[in-house]
Amino acid sequence: MLSRLKKYFLAYIRPLRFLWVQAVLFGLAASLFILIPPYFFKKIIDDAVPAKDTAGFLLYAFIAALFIVLAAGAAGRAEYLERAIKIKVRAALRNDFFQNIQILRPLYVERPERSFVDAKNTMIHECKVSWHLNLKFNHACP
Repeated sequence: MLSRLKKYFLAYIRPLRFLWVQAVLFGLAASLFILIPPYFFKKIIDDAVPAKDTAGFLLYAFIAALFIVLAAGAAGRAEYLERAIKIKVRAALRNDFFQNIQILRPLYVERPERSFVDAKNTMIHECKVSWHLNLKFNHACP
């Protein structure tokens, strides 16, 4: 049974399920590709070297190198997709967070009775809070 937190995050991952499935498939492909080169190294050592078969040696070495490159490419793509998912989920969480609590609203526009100086001091305080929380906003902090 899923906990509340997992259900909460599942709502953000669900729209990215295609990317997530791609990341899993590339990870599996990388795992499978990395299992193949040792077999060809065994063939080189057991078959090609004792028989002094240069063509067989080059063929096995090329196939092993090809699968090493494929494994590296698939692992790199899986890591790229995982990072993309992480960035998109983090951005969606950040947007929802600020929409729900409506932080950093321009007080001098919403509350005309307050002076501009009060609004600027409030923005400075909110920028300090954002710095402590390591958050980034669209406006420049004074």
